Amino acid sequence: MKGLDIKDLGKFKLVGNIDAFGRKFVFQVTEINVENDDYFSRLYLYDGRKVKPFTSGKKDGNPRFSPDGKLIAFTSKRDKESKEAELYVIPTDGGEARLLTKFKYGIKDLRFTEDGKGIAVITPIDIEKKPKDDVHVIKEIPYWFNGVGWVYGRRSVVYLVDIESGRKKRLTPKELDVGTIRFHKGKLYFTAQEDREKNPRVSDLYVLEGRKARKLTPGKWSVQDFIPLDDGTFILKANTLERGFAT
Repeated sequence: MKGLDIKDLGKFKLVGNIDAFGRKFVFQVTEINVENDDYFSRLYLYDGRKVKPFTSGKKDGNPRFSPDGKLIAFTSKRDKESKEAELYVIPTDGGEARLLTKFKYGIKDLRFTEDGKGIAVITPIDIEKKPKDDVHVIKEIPYWFNGVGWVYGRRSVVYLVDIESGRKKRLTPKELDVGTIRFHKGKLYFTAQEDREKNPRVSDLYVLEGRKARKLTPGKWSVQDFIPLDDGTFILKANTLERGFAT
């Protein structure tokens, strides 16, 4: 039997980032370009009858249906002159994708607001001034993640992007490193780390009240994800850390 060859990697198709609306669902398919040592991805849509290619970009991903199912938001990098991540919306029944805005350090996740008028985006920002040359003055750990690059002096925050104008404004404090976000009954809930250097395993659930973030968990757990319930409680994917990550 012939073994796996490096050229065979170009035959792999990796499926992920699935989002659904009714009987429709959209998903990301990533392929490996062996010759250029790169990945490219595009979106596919199942319309209740068949699967069809939905976008034609080479770096399309993170699709999300709007609450009414009429739009799909997604990320891309179509501007060859820029390294910034781009946020687009496109009609579910097809048409031209419309660029809303760009983010310097990429887009980690996104969610429509409940009224469909905005999109919340998790993106890293600089929290300290850095020299413009190639010298790195490192004051904290972690400072590097494989597949990401330099991470010191940055935190992931939430921006709200207006669907019509593309204007964006920061919602969460820059001191908190945001992981996941969800809207429920008009409020933004999110997980975040308060001190990833001294307490790298601890992350909490927060709710945004006006311009302030209020912590909802005790400050000693590791909360990775959550689902808000209508009775005001939450389903948490979390570790209490009483005996490490096993608890």
